[in-house]
Amino acid sequence: MNSFIHIYRYDTLDSTNTKAKELVSNGASHGTVVIADQQSAGRGRLGRRFFSPAGCGIYLSAIIRPDECGLAMGDITLLTTAASVAVARAISQVLNKEAKIKWVNDLYYNGKKVCGILTESVIHPKRGTIDAIIVGIGVNYREPDGSFPEELREIAGALVGAHETAEGTREALSEAIAAQMFDVLAEIPDRRFLDDYRSRSLLLGRQVRIFPQGAPGSHPDCAQPDSSESAKDAVVTVLGIADNGGLMVQYDDGRQETLTTGEISLRPLTGDRFA
Repeated sequence: MNSFIHIYRYDTLDSTNTKAKELVSNGASHGTVVIADQQSAGRGRLGRRFFSPAGCGIYLSAIIRPDECGLAMGDITLLTTAASVAVARAISQVLNKEAKIKWVNDLYYNGKKVCGILTESVIHPKRGTIDAIIVGIGVNYREPDGSFPEELREIAGALVGAHETAEGTREALSEAIAAQMFDVLAEIPDRRFLDDYRSRSLLLGRQVRIFPQGAPGSHPDCAQPDSSESAKDAVVTVLGIADNGGLMVQYDDGRQETLTTGEISLRPLTGDRFA
């Protein structure tokens, strides 16, 4: 563990990101990490709820102060991409398991989502500039007793089974994620981490469905296909990952585009439809 990392552990929080923001307002330094055993109001992207039961997951938020780590403002948009690489490296290091990355902020293992990442900025109240970045990471470490809620069972998975009780390993993984998160910052300026991101991608060469404004429903892989005429261009082939972290795609008519926002669905295609 890096000596400058300071970890605050809690039994229960509403949200580790919310607690991290509070710590930022009280002057918490770069390298501060908040970890909770459970969250009562865990959040994902677009205001979605993140299921956060006790004893099952890793709920962690890292405070990054760009001025303290030399991170240029233009590189901040790559933090979520870099964080996914950090989590994948930590999983490989501690569990010897290889998680795959679904652009832009989800990690999958054995075909199921095991991690989501939510990055939020804290604006300095007087200067109006970015004071800190909070990188929130939620990992489904162990499958909860009785499985996941019904609405999540189709997409959510865990790194270890419900009856595995290696608590020390869960703690080791949380510390490894924190360490890898701050280590990967040094790779952002020259984009070195992107080679690792590309090698772990779930998407290269696959057909996926895109939601430029975000998918309806609780998760893009739960969204139902849109049968309207305007939705036909939503199916694309993934060509690669650009140096800005964008998703390079090609439409059926040959048109190419690099997406920097939005979401995708991995639901399988049947002909020109999603099953």
